[in-house]
Amino acid sequence: MTSAGEDGAWAGLEPEHARRLQDLLAAELPEVFRANRIIEQQTRYVSEAGRNNLVDALSHIGTLAERGSELNSRQQAAQVAKIEEHLRRAMMEAPEEVVRARLADIAKRWDEYQREAAPYRRAGTLRGVPRHSELEGLRERIDQLMEEARSKKRDETSWEEWRAAAAHMTEAADLSKELADELEQCIGEALRMTRDRQRERKSNRQWLIGILIAIALTVGSYLLGQATTPDTETPQRTQPAPRSR
Repeated sequence: MTSAGEDGAWAGLEPEHARRLQDLLAAELPEVFRANRIIEQQTRYVSEAGRNNLVDALSHIGTLAERGSELNSRQQAAQVAKIEEHLRRAMMEAPEEVVRARLADIAKRWDEYQREAAPYRRAGTLRGVPRHSELEGLRERIDQLMEEARSKKRDETSWEEWRAAAAHMTEAADLSKELADELEQCIGEALRMTRDRQRERKSNRQWLIGILIAIALTVGSYLLGQATTPDTETPQRTQPAPRSR
């Protein structure tokens, strides 16, 4: 156990651990708050995972402030490492949670898009909405951004690379919202066209039924008239003249 370190709350920390903690609190913690604020403003989605990681990081900070002098160098280093881990996860998991939630919604919308809009796409009648190539392009870009972000989530990654990964995930969150909106446009237009077709078919059926009823009434009236009109052309029978005696 040691008492070396800086004055104040971190007086019981080894100098190297105190400096590392100071760097995290002065440089990285504000970046984490800024990144989470951006994702919340852009997506209007409050990340439970991001908030929980911040709480965990603050808990370890409190441990060092209260009990740092009771911990040996290895234990102090472990606490600082946990603080850094939770800060990194708070920065990354906020946008990642948004992306995962939106991708689950997009999967459902994509199925509906294939069911409702694809037939009109193939017929060339779905107009005034984003093209299918645009939708596929957004899907590919989201996958690419998420893959780039995941590739930078290694423990040995620098904070600069980690921030870049968080930026990639935030962009993926933005694009997932754009893709969901464009799918909704396509689905909405397809459903409108389907309703118009159904109304047209119903109107045509009603028109046809009206025509058939009119014909039936006309034929029925004619047949009824024929049945009730007397036959004036039938010759009357005459009594034979009496024979003379």
